[in-house]
This record gives sequence, structure tokens and C-alpha cells, in this order.
Amino acid sequence: MRERRLGPSSKYYDKIRTLPLSVDVCWAWKEDEQQWLEGTELELVSRRKLGRMRREYQEAVEPLGEGWTFDTYLHACATSISHANPWFGVSMVSFVDMGNHDDEPDVEFRQKGKQVVGTAVKSIRPGKEIYQSYGDLGVADLIYR
Repeated sequence: MRERRLGPSSKYYDKIRTLPLSVDVCWAWKEDEQQWLEGTELELVSRRKLGRMRREYQEAVEPLGEGWTFDTYLHACATSISHANPWFGVSMVSFVDMGNHDDEPDVEFRQKGKQVVGTAVKSIRPGKEIYQSYGDLGVADLIYR
């Protein structure tokens, strides 16, 4: 949130400007939308996550006096987690975090030392959207993230 506020003077500016202001993960849904989770495996998980987020905000963010609202914090966290790549040390890897999923991916990413290298696994025609595999994540994991 602080880096976004810095704008072009942030060393992370190029990455930050590729990120949306909000991502629609279930634990950041509005109260009336939370009802969609009733009876699912995500109901309790989402409620607990939201409770942790409120405590974090009250204990760590609010005292800073930066004027950030809980909503701002919640959506910044949702954006971060939805773009954090768990396969490479829970990092944000430009390009990798923008790829959509397909069970038959066009590219595979592997960590080589401190670099993440993408390798085409089949011929990709110019202008085609490139897909990667998110692995064996179930629907609940994908909605949560």
C-alpha cells in the first residue's frame, strides 16, 4: 500500500502498476456475498481468514496512522496473495503471476537458482494467450487464492 502510494518513485512501480486494485477472492467478498459460501468447505476458512485480517489491520496497520481503511488493507492483501506464486518461495514473479491455467499448458516455469525460467512445452503461435498449469489445485483452493 505504501509502495503504491509512492507511485513512480517506488522501486516496485513497474510491478505494482500491473496489479489490479482488488481481486475477487472469497474472503474479501462483501457480507451479502459471503452467503454463497454457506455449507461449503470455504465457509469457516473464509470467516477465520477475515477475522485474522481484521486483527492484523487493528494491530499492525491502523496504529501506523497512514489513513488506510480496513477495506484498502483487505484488498491489497487479496491482490498480493492472488499474485503470489507459491512454487517459487511465495514470491511475485512478473509474467508468471499473470498466466491463466490450462490442464494442457503452453509453458512450464522452473526455478534455476535465483531466476525463474519459462520454457515452451509446445509450439505457440504469435498473439496467442499463453497458459500455464496451476497444478492439482481444487476449486476451493482457486477460489480462496
